[in-house]
Amino acid sequence: PPPSLIALAGAAGATSSLCQLWLSRGMLPAAGFTCIPLGANGLEVRLQGGTAFPEEVEVQVDFEIYAGNASLIAGAPDNRWSITTVDRNAVVKDQTQDIPGFTVYASLENAALVPQDVTAMSYANHAEFRFQVSVGVSAGASLVIGSPVGFALYPLTFRPSGLPGADTPEQPKARQGDSLSEAIVSMQLPLAASQMYSFHITVGNPAVSPPDNLWVIEIRDAGGETVNIDSQIPGFLVQSAFNTSIIESQLDEPLAENYIHITVAVSERLVADSILERSTCVPTVEEPVCPPRRGLATFIVVVAPEGFQFQATCGYWVLSRVGSRYYGLPPGSLCRADQDQENIARVQVSLSLEPLRIYEFTLQVRNALSVPLDNVWELRAVQDGVVRERNARVEGFSLRQLRTLRLTPSTTLAGVVDNTVTVQMRSERPLSRGSEILVVAPVGFVFDPDSAASSFPNPVTVELVEASTVRFRMSELDFVAPNTFFFVSLKVRNPPQTPTPNFWYYYIQSQFNEHIDLLKYYNGFAIAHTMYYCQVYPNRLPWDYGSWNELSLLFVTRYPIFTEEAAQLVPGKAAGEQGSWSLTLVAPSGFRFPQLNRYTDRCSGFRRWGGKESYEQLPETQANPIRCSVLTSRSVLITVPTSLINQTRYSFRINATVAATRSEISFQEQWRLTVLESGQIVHLGSSPSPLLAQYYEAEWFWVGDQASGDTAAA
Repeated sequence: PPPSLIALAGAAGATSSLCQLWLSRGMLPAAGFTCIPLGANGLEVRLQGGTAFPEEVEVQVDFEIYAGNASLIAGAPDNRWSITTVDRNAVVKDQTQDIPGFTVYASLENAALVPQDVTAMSYANHAEFRFQVSVGVSAGASLVIGSPVGFALYPLTFRPSGLPGADTPEQPKARQGDSLSEAIVSMQLPLAASQMYSFHITVGNPAVSPPDNLWVIEIRDAGGETVNIDSQIPGFLVQSAFNTSIIESQLDEPLAENYIHITVAVSERLVADSILERSTCVPTVEEPVCPPRRGLATFIVVVAPEGFQFQATCGYWVLSRVGSRYYGLPPGSLCRADQDQENIARVQVSLSLEPLRIYEFTLQVRNALSVPLDNVWELRAVQDGVVRERNARVEGFSLRQLRTLRLTPSTTLAGVVDNTVTVQMRSERPLSRGSEILVVAPVGFVFDPDSAASSFPNPVTVELVEASTVRFRMSELDFVAPNTFFFVSLKVRNPPQTPTPNFWYYYIQSQFNEHIDLLKYYNGFAIAHTMYYCQVYPNRLPWDYGSWNELSLLFVTRYPIFTEEAAQLVPGKAAGEQGSWSLTLVAPSGFRFPQLNRYTDRCSGFRRWGGKESYEQLPETQANPIRCSVLTSRSVLITVPTSLINQTRYSFRINATVAATRSEISFQEQWRLTVLESGQIVHLGSSPSPLLAQYYEAEWFWVGDQASGDTAAA
């Protein structure tokens, strides 16, 4: 029929060029005939090489056809075929017109499946199905949903969110079909053409993705006849994990040729038998097309971090690890590196891998200069282009780096221009004469190359590569033995706030640019900020010498504190590590913090609130109560739990005693309050000492624009 196209090479919509010719139920070789497109919807089979048909013989032609976008009904006048035989002199021998064709159903438009959970063996995948009908469907129709082998549909969780009548008594109902992989939705209202519809139904995921992962949505009218269908809806890949996946290394030397030992065990059988076997399927007249063979392209894909390199044929690799008690890969397996990405190797498996059987093999790889911050490898089991099982986070191995490094700043205050940073290192390799030490600080730091110093006997040469990158060059007379401590230092201007990311980088090379040692992703220090306001407020006046008093500490920070969001801005935390906040208060000489009693180190008179309305109290939770401990006679430590409230104004109260005589008191010293997160200073505040033995109006109220830093006290 005219809407159809013969699916030969070059035809529109063609996916292959299948053309087979049978004579007396025997297939002729391809050299005996040729198939030529005849117009858009015709096919000419021309005999060649002396091939001839005797009379009264059964002939069969097999070919593929593209049905087009129009639907055809069996028996309709426009659904007719014709067959003609013509000799080489263009004389018609036989001809049959008006052969009834078969039904071509109208196709759904924009049919799609949107999963919610792609985890293997999940029964919480409340998937969404979307579609448009190309022709209007009358009331009383039904939707038939078919899933690939291994999936299950559960109509009890059906939600007709985007179907007609979803919020009315005539809402659609769902029931189970002939199997768990089929569900039927009964419609009470009609469906309009070109309108998007959707519904939700729970899908039970299999253990692994099936090779044929195509879904079906079929719409049948009230009489059970198909009116719209789409049997080619792409499915989703199930995220299946290996039962076992381990990678071990033999060497940790950077840039060295290394052997890695890979251990895997698949959860489901990985089919690969046909790579060494011929297909046992023989085309027949009844089944002229053999099903595609499975396992023709079965791989174990190894993805290393950036910087690692596999050779073209994976170097000296073996199917089984020497001395291993586990199985090796089947004989005949091949390994090839990806041509575009040298950190990817593909091991083509020759025979099927059995489930829950542990296989171990060895590949050769060139180590990277250093491992990434997220040091994970990826393993995939791929069958016929479908990822069957996968582990995207196989723990990698570490490479040798600087064993000891200490970064010591003289101050961490924001914007300070004379912060002397000292870097102490120890390498397991000797530093040859004239070696270079490259130090890369986070963006925002500015080095001063004229202030360099080191522990080497002779002066070092300093080159400022960039504002935050400096290179130290040792003298030709200096040499550092292995495992010997040495340091370099210079002044640096701190950034206005803690940079993100806050990693320092150290690289040691010889004068000929040969690798000696390095350390990447070293956590820097947090940038501290001066408080907008900090005041020690005595609650009882006058405060006589030799007596105690209840003090209120009132302070205002530049940024919110005691929250998890603020804690995560401080560098040095491991993955998933929670914030840890604390306060330290140090009094001048002559003042002392008493303990609650002689049997505890708790602070005397400690309260979470300072008593002034414009200041918040320190946070506390039932699971993690606040605690004040006396460290020394002049210092206390207050551990504060994490809060959900973004605040910068806080206060607390604590008891303190003063010396009996004026000579014992240092009035020039300040009271110093420090806010720490995970042991790192984030805010600093200082306050003058209260006046003693006299009446006065103590300052406690602060007004200021925190954005500009303008302050005023009353």
